[in-house]
Amino acid sequence: MIKLENLPNVTAPTAEFPYGDVKDRVGLIEGTKMNRESLSDVWQFFAKLADEGDVTPNGIVDNEYDGFQLFEALIAVNGGLSTIVELGVWDMDATLNVTIAHGIVDHTKIHAINVVVVDDNGQIYPLDFGGTYVAGPTNIIVSRDNGGNFDNTSFNDGVINRGHIFIKHSI
Repeated sequence: MIKLENLPNVTAPTAEFPYGDVKDRVGLIEGTKMNRESLSDVWQFFAKLADEGDVTPNGIVDNEYDGFQLFEALIAVNGGLSTIVELGVWDMDATLNVTIAHGIVDHTKIHAINVVVVDDNGQIYPLDFGGTYVAGPTNIIVSRDNGGNFDNTSFNDGVINRGHIFIKHSI
C-alpha cells in the first residue's frame, strides 16, 4: 500500500485531512492522477462497506470535522466497538457485588455485555453460572447469587483479577 500523501499531485496532510487529500485539476495545474485500473476496486470496496454498514452517504467528504462515515460503516459491519474491563480483585465469598466503571460515553449504545469469572485456580466461568449484572450510565454492577455457585472459598482470593466484562457498543 502506498500512502496517499506519497503520491504525486496530492494535497499534503492537514488538521482537517490528516492522511492527505486528492487534488482536483484546475486549469493547467495537474491534479491527482486517477483511472479505472487504480481506483475501481477502492470505490467498489467502500460502496459495499457503506451498504453493508447501513450508512447512507451524506455527500460530504469524510474528515475530522464532519465525521468519518466509512469508519462508522466498518464499525457497524464488525458488530460495534469492543471494550474489555477487568473485574479487579473481588472476594466473591465475602462480598455480594462490585461496581465497575465501564468507560462508555453513552451507555444507551451498549448492545451486548458478557461477564466471565475466574476462580482461584484460574478456571473461567460465565457469570450466569451464579450471578447477574446491571449496566447504568457510568458503571456496571456485577453481583453473585447469595448462596450460589460463586459464594464459596474457590472464589475468595484477594489478589487475582476476578475476571472480565466484554462490552459491545456502537459509536
